[in-house]
Amino acid sequence: MAFDLSNYEPVAVRLTRWLEDCKTREVQSRVVTHLHDFDDSSCIFRAELFEGEVMIATGWARETQSQRGVNATSHFENAETSSVGRALANSGHAGSDPARRASREEMTRVARAQPAPPREQVPGDNSPVVSPSVVEKFIERLNSLPDEVRTVAKQTWVEKLGKPDNLRESQVDTAEMLVSSYEHAGDE
Repeated sequence: MAFDLSNYEPVAVRLTRWLEDCKTREVQSRVVTHLHDFDDSSCIFRAELFEGEVMIATGWARETQSQRGVNATSHFENAETSSVGRALANSGHAGSDPARRASREEMTRVARAQPAPPREQVPGDNSPVVSPSVVEKFIERLNSLPDEVRTVAKQTWVEKLGKPDNLRESQVDTAEMLVSSYEHAGDE
């Protein structure tokens, strides 16, 4: 991955900062989202930010339903959140570095779209790919990690084991050790 997701703010952080800023200035804040378009597999949302009766910014986002990950069940919600993040960036609430207008949610979408880096094949590893339910349990455990650990853990997984859906039986022990080490990182 050519970028570090931890360098990008989640939409919730931007939204909280804007709401607190409006409260400090005693300005009524309002976020309005609109489902602009959708079909069987994708949707487009538009978000509008208001201070008082004045619309200060808009933001647009599109998401496509996928077979796994957050967009397998929640691509509408993800698009709505991303549109709010884009509107916040357009209103000047992009964080401490204006060059990073994209939110963490947007950059996560970029990361999902990138091909996995090539991984080392174990010579002669013809063991079968594990069942999706085994992989899903590892993914659930990774997703339950704190934000600052989860990103690094997932990057390490891809570097050492490749894409989760290609996990082979011969790699299960390594996957277990990797996930366990991140789960217990704060126990020391």
